[in-house]
Amino acid sequence: QIRKIVLVGHDNKGSSRLFQIITEAFPDCKFLLVETQGLYYGMSYIQSIFKLLREASWLFIFIRFFELVKYKITNYRLKDLAVFNNIDRIETSDINSQATISQIKEFHPDILVSLFTMQI
Repeated sequence: QIRKIVLVGHDNKGSSRLFQIITEAFPDCKFLLVETQGLYYGMSYIQSIFKLLREASWLFIFIRFFELVKYKITNYRLKDLAVFNNIDRIETSDINSQATISQIKEFHPDILVSLFTMQI
């Protein structure tokens, strides 16, 4: 039986929606939210922007930026959802760091679910 679930995600609309679906589907479970920071694993924001510029169009980048800003202004963010649902939250820029892994292990999860992140 699943009793403890770790949710790993980036603060975006998709992660927030999956967070809501999973927490509602498992009301008797204890959750831990691991919120990842940064765009690409192991890259600074500047490095990530250059990577996006090399691999995608300006239009794609503009649309994604607009969607992100709109989400952050108009929707409940992951942090807000965690507080509202009384769920512990870890913020990390490195999902694979010893500190983050130790915190996840201390929780003793039955399962880890990736909501949406480019870091795993």
